[in-house]
Amino acid sequence: MHQNDVISLIADALPDYYVCSNGVPKNTPTPNLYVLLTDIAIQEYAECKGGNEWLISMNIDVNSVYSQGYDTTDIVNDAVSDIIPRIKSLPTVKNSRLDGSRSMTYDTPTHTVTRQILTFSFWVNR
Repeated sequence: MHQNDVISLIADALPDYYVCSNGVPKNTPTPNLYVLLTDIAIQEYAECKGGNEWLISMNIDVNSVYSQGYDTTDIVNDAVSDIIPRIKSLPTVKNSRLDGSRSMTYDTPTHTVTRQILTFSFWVNR
């Protein structure tokens, strides 16, 4: 299993969300709620007779964008509560572990962006 396979599994597990790697494409209108897969890293975890095992880590960044001053913490928290069990039960992944999370809210000149960044590790065979 390759890191791109894990990315595909995550996208398939979250059909109710707009999921993309690193950023919303420039030619796409920014949705009010979307998920970014960022800071993807791979590390050799164990050497096995049948092949190596790998630890793939990444941030799953849940974003909500609304008019400036609009608090969408509840929207983000509801999405995170829905997303975590889906990620924890990805098929063909030996283990999915939530390593931590942090929230972040900031204002642009016209919008308020509310984020919850989930850091996951995935133990896989390759």
